[in-house]
Amino acid sequence: WEHPRINDHQLILHHITDDTCTHTASKSAQGLSTEWETSCCHLHALIKASKTSPKPIFRLGNQIWMFHF
Repeated sequence: WEHPRINDHQLILHHITDDTCTHTASKSAQGLSTEWETSCCHLHALIKASKTSPKPIFRLGNQIWMFHF
């Protein structure tokens, strides 16, 4: 797991490798508009693991990242 930052937004990201079975959605976070892509495979695992609502996930290049506010 990596914890990089995005510019001045100071949003912590978690890198998710496999990006199979995905769907896209547009979303704006703190004035930062970007293309968000959700991996249903990982969401299923995340939901079962955390027992809570899944965190927003988006695509950056060829990688999948997950926002942690």
